[in-house]
Amino acid sequence: MTDAKELDGRRPGEEEEPLSARGQRKWDQILEGAGEVFTAEGFGGASVDEIARRAGISKATMYRYFPDKAAIFNAYVRRELARQSEQLLAIDLDHATLQEALTQIARGYIAFKLSPFARSIYRIAVSESERFPEIGQAFFESGPDEARRRLAPVLAAAMARSELAQGDADVAAFQFFELCKAKLFYRSLFCRECDASDATIQTQAELATRTFLKAYAPD
Repeated sequence: MTDAKELDGRRPGEEEEPLSARGQRKWDQILEGAGEVFTAEGFGGASVDEIARRAGISKATMYRYFPDKAAIFNAYVRRELARQSEQLLAIDLDHATLQEALTQIARGYIAFKLSPFARSIYRIAVSESERFPEIGQAFFESGPDEARRRLAPVLAAAMARSELAQGDADVAAFQFFELCKAKLFYRSLFCRECDASDATIQTQAELATRTFLKAYAPD
């Protein structure tokens, strides 16, 4: 029977014994298949049978790792958003000014938010959170809150150096990412056309960074 710890979407054994190499391959295989199905069909349209088929495994094998579709979705979201968060803040802070670093972070964040994957996951999380609160929790913890957790120490250090006004670094991190989402992200969600060119993303990244730095300019 699947362990209750899997219900939050973490892989089996993540907190205690790690999976065997074969188990890890199966776990990854399931999530690769699940990603294809969720992206194409959404959460409601995705079936466990189709996920198993795309993953190339039996349903019995899949249920050894996950108790239900929601748990599969949670694990998929956590894994993919963790990957994006690592890439997002993989910058050399020792060789960049604060403005340069924030602009680079903003550019990567905006580009990701405009991707088909990000839009699809956002829509699923919003539409299904009422019925499946664990889906909303997985999305928030692995997406917005993980981005906040990684950026806040950078902002706190800048506050300590008096490059930014003193304040709550966690709140500042959330505010920065909200500035990044302005206009382009919501237009990409709700409008048929959205300019997602590199030039447009760069312009939005620079604007978000300038606005943020102006708001947090030291006295």
